[in-house]
Amino acid sequence: MKRTLAFNDRGCRVGETHHRAKLTDADIDQILELRELGLSYRQIAEKFDDIPGGISKSTVRDIVKCRIRAQTPASFKVRIAD
Repeated sequence: MKRTLAFNDRGCRVGETHHRAKLTDADIDQILELRELGLSYRQIAEKFDDIPGGISKSTVRDIVKCRIRAQTPASFKVRIAD
């Protein structure tokens, strides 16, 4: 199975390929769209209760304000898993 990993300028994994990522890139896009529709941070966080451990309203705020998950991948590598 092939897996594409995203890396920033320093060579660190970013986005949903990071080993500690709870949210997919699609989840991030959905959070940003929900905020544009006028939902509060709390309302958005409640929509992600199905994720193990959930996410807090402060996490939603940090995503919307580009404090976290704001890095753009500089390169990609393909890893072949066994």
